Amino acid sequence: LIIGIAIPLLAAAVLLGFFKDDVTGRKSYGILYFAISFFALTFFFGDDRPHLVFYPLMVLAWSDGLATVVGYGFGKRKFDFSPEGKTLEGGLTFFLVTFVILAFSAQVMPQLTEAIDLRWAFFIAVFLAVLELLSIRSFDKLWVPAALAYWLILSEAGGFLVYGPAIPAL
Repeated sequence: LIIGIAIPLLAAAVLLGFFKDDVTGRKSYGILYFAISFFALTFFFGDDRPHLVFYPLMVLAWSDGLATVVGYGFGKRKFDFSPEGKTLEGGLTFFLVTFVILAFSAQVMPQLTEAIDLRWAFFIAVFLAVLELLSIRSFDKLWVPAALAYWLILSEAGGFLVYGPAIPAL
């Protein structure tokens, strides 16, 4: 409810120019898209399938955030297809952090009862890293959590989620 109320306020703040990219000067919609993703995931899955909220938001917060820091701070190899100057170093950071979150969160968070098989975690991490590299204008804040929720729903159907605190199989 709180985030649902905040979405119109964030939209107004972005449209009025309170959130701008310092480098390009364009309005930054990332904070609004993050809130929309959080609201949608919580609304649809929050009560009965919290792992469909946890994993996408952790990936969005940690992987995307660290990829941005590494890309801007240490990125040397820019991709030609990206108008936003995304880098190989940022993309690899996104992949690695995503893989770690998907593969090992269940081992460090006892309340998380759904662990992801390591092979499936690797596949999803590769897919999401490519998706993030191809996303422009902060749309990755919408596409990445939606795609991850989709893959996790498929994981449930395909038996790639391991229930319980056991380390996922190789």
